[in-house]
Amino acid sequence: MSPDPTPASHDRLSHRSPGPRPVLARVLVVDDEPTARATADAMLRGSGNEVRMATTAHDGLIMAEAWRPDVVLLDVMMPGTDGFELCRQLRAEPANADLRVVLLTALDGPASRLRGFEAGADEFITKPMNRAEMLARISGAARVNRYRTMRDHQLRLATLPEPATEDALIDLSTVEHDTALDRCLATMALAVQPIVELDGDDAPHVHAHEVLMRPNDPAFPNPMAVLHTAARLDRLADVGRAVRARVAALLEHGHLTGTVFVNVTSADLADDALYHDDPLAPHACRIVFEITEHESLERVPDLSRRLQALRDRGYRFAVDDLGSGYSSLNNMALIEPDYAKLDRELVADVEASPTRATIVHTIIDLCTALGIALIGEGVETAGERDTLIDLGCRVHQGYFYARPAPHPHDRRTAAA
Repeated sequence: MSPDPTPASHDRLSHRSPGPRPVLARVLVVDDEPTARATADAMLRGSGNEVRMATTAHDGLIMAEAWRPDVVLLDVMMPGTDGFELCRQLRAEPANADLRVVLLTALDGPASRLRGFEAGADEFITKPMNRAEMLARISGAARVNRYRTMRDHQLRLATLPEPATEDALIDLSTVEHDTALDRCLATMALAVQPIVELDGDDAPHVHAHEVLMRPNDPAFPNPMAVLHTAARLDRLADVGRAVRARVAALLEHGHLTGTVFVNVTSADLADDALYHDDPLAPHACRIVFEITEHESLERVPDLSRRLQALRDRGYRFAVDDLGSGYSSLNNMALIEPDYAKLDRELVADVEASPTRATIVHTIIDLCTALGIALIGEGVETAGERDTLIDLGCRVHQGYFYARPAPHPHDRRTAAA
């Protein structure tokens, strides 16, 4: 018999504490010249920005969609698809409407600038790069993008009739947001992304699938908007129940095969519904609960007993962001997971960073000793794939293999 968990907690989802030096902007640099990339990286990363690199327009377009940077810094003169054309392709995606694009060019004439503006560029930086100018333009572009994002989200969620009193504003806001969240949960879709394993010949095959929530309501532009609103309303458990019901329906209709990863938060683990007649219970032996928001696990009463109750039913567990800090290692000891996912920041450009490669190798040895299957998450390039294989990590997930899709992929997955 499994234990009878204590009543569900109504604590709100805690947010991660910012580090001593917050990231100023997420900057994607697209440039085929190694020296120019190294110069931009030194200027930007040294000033507190988070930086990723792409060497071709194709890789840049994929990384922009996967990573969602604040600013894209494009070199104009690239072989094949140049910076002007890549700028047009970025602007063709509705999701990039407010993305700030800065063109890096040695062409300083008015014709070149006009061509850039026509392609959709916001700023120009002339080569050779001046550090002060670079940081000022990147900082300004990122600030404008974030203000626009905040404004748009606030307009979606906070457009309410004017009340007579402050108390009425609070009550009406809660009712409006509750109604919007109900509508979102009723209409949301689920996307599925494969987790692949590479054989001895490096041919990938599907190891498992991760199910991802995708809102269809214009008031919620992305899953984080759903989670933030639910947390503010103390309704994270409702989101978890809705997702699990949708996953169970996919399983029952044969739309998912094999092992399935489902994200859960501390609110889900504290929810009695997870332990009593949950729709996923008949499929427990196929489910891996991927535990997110590690810092809030201390809010779950009797966590060890609850985890064991789920294990007794056949569920397995995964932790994400392994290597991101003390909390991820501490929770790995607490949860004793079956799977762990490498922190995306360790995977990004791992082939170009001996330090990251050493850290990843150490984590692989640790997981091997503990009997934990390690997944390289966020693999976006061939270089990242090859380096992870060389280091000993052969289970991967990321845009390099496949993007989230409404239905599972074939059993054999071909990397583009």
